[in-house]
Amino acid sequence: MKHVCGASKSLTSGFMYDVFRTLLAELSRLDNRAPLDVERDLAYAERRFANEGIDFLTSRLSELGRAFKSSLATDGPLVVPLGWKTRADGLPVFMGDLWSKLYGADGLLCSDPSPAVVRTLRQVLDLAYKLEFEISPAAEANKLQEFLLVDQELPDPDDGPKGLSRNTCLVVEAARVLISRLFENGWLSPTGAAFDPSDITPRHGPGAVADKVKIHEKFKWKTLYERLDNEYPYEYYMFFNLSHFIESYRAFDDLPVQRAGFARPQAVPKDARGPRLISCEPLEYQWIQQGLGRALTYFVEHHPLTKGYVNFTDQTINGDLALYASLTQELDTLDMKDASDRVSLWLVRQLFPKLLLAKLEAARTIGVEINGERFVTRKFAPMGSALCFPVESLVFWALAVATLNLDHPGMFRGPFRPPDRVWVFGDDLVVPRGALGLLKPVFEELSLLFNESKCCTGKYFRESCGVDAFRGVVVTPIQLKHAGESPNQLVAVCEYASAFSRAGLPTTAELLYSWVERSLGRLPSSCEQGKPLHRYVESGGEAQQEIFAVFKGRINPHLNCVEYQCWVPEPETYETGTFDWEEFQRCFPDPERGRRDSIYRRHTPLWTTTATAPSHPHSEAGPKWAPPATPPVPGEYTHHRRLKLSRRWVSTYDCLPWEGIQPSHGGDMQFG
Repeated sequence: MKHVCGASKSLTSGFMYDVFRTLLAELSRLDNRAPLDVERDLAYAERRFANEGIDFLTSRLSELGRAFKSSLATDGPLVVPLGWKTRADGLPVFMGDLWSKLYGADGLLCSDPSPAVVRTLRQVLDLAYKLEFEISPAAEANKLQEFLLVDQELPDPDDGPKGLSRNTCLVVEAARVLISRLFENGWLSPTGAAFDPSDITPRHGPGAVADKVKIHEKFKWKTLYERLDNEYPYEYYMFFNLSHFIESYRAFDDLPVQRAGFARPQAVPKDARGPRLISCEPLEYQWIQQGLGRALTYFVEHHPLTKGYVNFTDQTINGDLALYASLTQELDTLDMKDASDRVSLWLVRQLFPKLLLAKLEAARTIGVEINGERFVTRKFAPMGSALCFPVESLVFWALAVATLNLDHPGMFRGPFRPPDRVWVFGDDLVVPRGALGLLKPVFEELSLLFNESKCCTGKYFRESCGVDAFRGVVVTPIQLKHAGESPNQLVAVCEYASAFSRAGLPTTAELLYSWVERSLGRLPSSCEQGKPLHRYVESGGEAQQEIFAVFKGRINPHLNCVEYQCWVPEPETYETGTFDWEEFQRCFPDPERGRRDSIYRRHTPLWTTTATAPSHPHSEAGPKWAPPATPPVPGEYTHHRRLKLSRRWVSTYDCLPWEGIQPSHGGDMQFG
């Protein structure tokens, strides 16, 4: 079996500009722009790129793109950023004929703006907005400083904010009642019982931990945290069974003891403006947080009060609502600013019932450690904690529903089905039209801020969960994020090429395919969306004909199908050669999981898309392929974010007719 080694060489800025120039020319042909206008724009872009380099693509264009998006979201005028040459009417000279089709003499959107023009402008401006670069120490230091400054703006966990208005106090009380009904009324729950935060199945997530241990060392406990042990005793939750605990007792008794744990924030790439921070939790906390977080998400997604409204695994609900609202103007989409960093511990204490609150507080780290210095934080949990996403979603949902339905007679007593519904996926909210004016003062008193430039309250534009919609048409741009020659990057570039091909931009797609084929040779074709390292074509017959003519094939008599040889991405693995109690606990954390993740998951196709965060079917924002989830193998560990490329035999779509296929010796054959 052959492998392609992962090179670290990145796409050159010159090639990125070639992609941009090709895309601009191809979109201009589709929009029937005048050749003189196109030549003028290409010359202008070439001058800017020669002077500014890759920053023109990643920063300058994206600044104009954000101004355009804000104008669409709020129906406000287009505020052109500094550095862009403008015409007499205040619109940019770059692509000026397209801007004139959208904006009138007053600087506002015209009465009948074209979704096609909006999509063209957004695609050109946002192409390289999320391109990842190495994070500089200065950018990471600035983000850490911002993280601490935001935390200081939150209320003290014991004293709370000062001078809350009467209306906000009523909203907090109503939200508390809502969440109490959710977790304490057993007759409403999916199981017929109140939520039990002790009934969890702990597990580890794929992310790094604060202890900086390797993947196979995550099941060897390092520290006994008293706050965690008080609510989730180690002997019950950290060991597979009593025999495991007894055999490990000597090592357990020697564990160092601390009152509580501290997380380690780490900067990861986000977009052209800079990185984002992800919290690396101590391994004991990650173990419990994953179990409690999964129990919370399952319970909330199946409870009649929140089912379909508070979502953790299905983004398509919010995406479909954004598409619908862009056509009917019945709903607004809102975006929270610094969402995870602004949900205070004080607010969580006010809203959640005591039994659940005790478990949540025990499972949260009390602060962060930065460069050896520890800071006790006021936020409930930073991004990276498995409790951050479900708790912030519930907080936003409860406060929004309480604010909009405060006068409803069933809010504080009796059965309650809020007439003004709210849909939440993390920090993306979908609310009734005009609700921002009611929500904003209440949320701001509680230190929760809206990103008003991204809150879509205008007529035609809505955005939620990766779907940008304008007048009932998806205008989500395809944004290059990963680019280069490592296996991960080659898979991503091929997916971007397929996205451009599906969007009707074959010239741009061909340029990206050619980059991949420089390293891997000719790629086979497929009409299946999401199949990695394949050229996307509309016709299955066309794909089969091309495969038969070019690639080495064979008949597999065991599977009764035709196979061809091609590059297949696989996650990198390594073996430890050990099988002890920790390995047993990793592979079989509970009997139900052992049955659920057995042979059926093992034979999942290699091009299965990520099940935990499905993307909207109309969205073409970027690559969706991820390695399929497989049951753990004792002694074998997987690098979830590191791929290798191997030559494998892959079956064609179904059992194909064998006409024209001549088997050769050894089972191989020649197509055609």
